[in-house]
Amino acid sequence: MASVQLEFKDTPQPLTEDFDRLGREMAEVIARFLPGAVVRLTYVQEKPVPGLGGITGVSDSCSSAPGQVVQQFEEVRGHSGWWREITVELPSQVAQFLGIGSGRMGLGGFYDAFAITLDVSRAWASAAAKSRLQEIKVGLVQQLPVWIVAHVAAAAIYDFLTYGRAKKHDALAQTIARTLEYLTSLAASRVEHRELSHGVIIGPLPRGTLPLSDGRYPEDFQALKRTPLLADGVRGALQVGPEGQLVAWRFPEAGQWEHGERPNSARGGAMGFMLDLSRRVRGIGVMLRPDGSIVVLRRGHPVFVRRAGRWHGLLWDPARRAIRERYSALGELIFDTAVLLASRGEGGVLALLDTPPASLHDKDMVDLAKSEISCAVSPSGRGRYDRKPPPEWLFHALLPTTNVEELGPGALAVLASIDGATIVDRSGELRAYGAVVPSSPSGAEGARSAAARELSKEGFVIKVSADGPITLFERSTAILDL
Repeated sequence: MASVQLEFKDTPQPLTEDFDRLGREMAEVIARFLPGAVVRLTYVQEKPVPGLGGITGVSDSCSSAPGQVVQQFEEVRGHSGWWREITVELPSQVAQFLGIGSGRMGLGGFYDAFAITLDVSRAWASAAAKSRLQEIKVGLVQQLPVWIVAHVAAAAIYDFLTYGRAKKHDALAQTIARTLEYLTSLAASRVEHRELSHGVIIGPLPRGTLPLSDGRYPEDFQALKRTPLLADGVRGALQVGPEGQLVAWRFPEAGQWEHGERPNSARGGAMGFMLDLSRRVRGIGVMLRPDGSIVVLRRGHPVFVRRAGRWHGLLWDPARRAIRERYSALGELIFDTAVLLASRGEGGVLALLDTPPASLHDKDMVDLAKSEISCAVSPSGRGRYDRKPPPEWLFHALLPTTNVEELGPGALAVLASIDGATIVDRSGELRAYGAVVPSSPSGAEGARSAAARELSKEGFVIKVSADGPITLFERSTAILDL
């Protein structure tokens, strides 16, 4: 739902595609980093008033108008006489949902990420301006998102502006970037006819740890066929230092954890090991998933994903906090279930409603199956049920509990992975799963989106696409893509 808008103020638009190519790519990256954002590029041919440059953060009031998050005015590198204003705005519904400007929540590291994006883009633009070869300029545009992601991730460990730490930051960012490029090439290959996954943790050397004197990651591992098989990010992962020094080979069940602690995958599904590992060693996790996507984790939090060739920001943690505040622990549990589905490459629709829609079929109603089948046969063996129950009721009746907090995200994800909607009421009772929701898709909208939109008339709904994105719905409106 993010977008980039261009405007040429009081001046004709240049006709060349090469005009501010890097600036436009930078705007695309920013828009994808902050889901739902609108990034506006306004070009002028007059020098701005003194003091107008620099980054300005603007607090959102959550009014009916979009909220301006940040703006920047600077000269366009390589195009003398042109100036560019960048404005980032959030639609009011996104700002309201996340609590931006209300005192509940801020944008956290987005301002830092914005500053780093500008800094890296300036360096890239300077390099492009010095080169007369068009292929070099195109190559720099293609590499820009990778290096922005790498520098933003590295800033969680070493401040890129702090004197004395800039060199450490740059070394770590270069290692992250090379790793991302390696995993991108790995995503297009197969080993022993398998879809590959791979996990590596990059961060400061643990105190008292001496890395191996030989070998560097990823250079010395790229030619090894066994690398993704032995460090798949689920059953094992590599830990390396800021410059790719080899530190450790980690396993979930091995005795490598302090105080007997071991990773817990309850929230992250297939990414659970990497989430815990990146948090415990306070590093940057990079994971290639079997579906070809690449996820960047920062100290236990997923922050970026590369899907279908493009990098996107992940607001999973801010969204989880907002959902918990609006819909209590039940909403958070449903969100955790959605994350599990996404981590497995499975789709589904999860709804938190006051009551299920009257249009649902009896075969999908868990409470009806429980009450009718449990009473169908009396102790004497003589049943009171006057017709054969729907076959689906057999599974409903065998559920150990209908309380979703007792079922947990893992079991709920199993139910939500089949076709149809999973519906939970506000008391935490599972009312239906695999439920067909009568709806009318509009335009290019798919069946899942139409069902989610219909259900959200009466509550909060999360739709998970099989290819990864998670969409939040309220009041028949898609609020936010994650």
